[in-house]
Amino acid sequence: MKRKSIYRLLVTMTALFVSHEVVTAQVNYTDQIVIENQAISKKGGVTSVTMDMNLDNLRLNKNDMLIITPVIVSNQNEVELESIAVKGTLRNKVLQRPFEWNGKTHLSMPVEKQLVRRNGTAQSMHYTATLPYSD
Repeated sequence: MKRKSIYRLLVTMTALFVSHEVVTAQVNYTDQIVIENQAISKKGGVTSVTMDMNLDNLRLNKNDMLIITPVIVSNQNEVELESIAVKGTLRNKVLQRPFEWNGKTHLSMPVEKQLVRRNGTAQSMHYTATLPYSD
């Protein structure tokens, strides 16, 4: 009887540990990024969006990568702008390896929209995007 109780306790603790790891796998970074100097302007048939992303308070694990996709929201619709990638130092090295393997991540964004985060330092990124103007 005692052996069954210990076994049940072990199985329960393992299940709780695994479920805790799954729950804590996602991190919310929204309170660590500050948007400054944001501006939206329309010239001709083009809408321009500019802003500075202040990453001074961002704590990113060295093997993590954060994809940020700005979205313009109006009453009628939402438009996603070009994404940017903030990479940890180790993740950046992994992505730069010259050989291919199954599951290798390929970033489709230009190099100007990618940044390697150096935790504990002041970093910001100027963001500019253009899209056709629509009402």
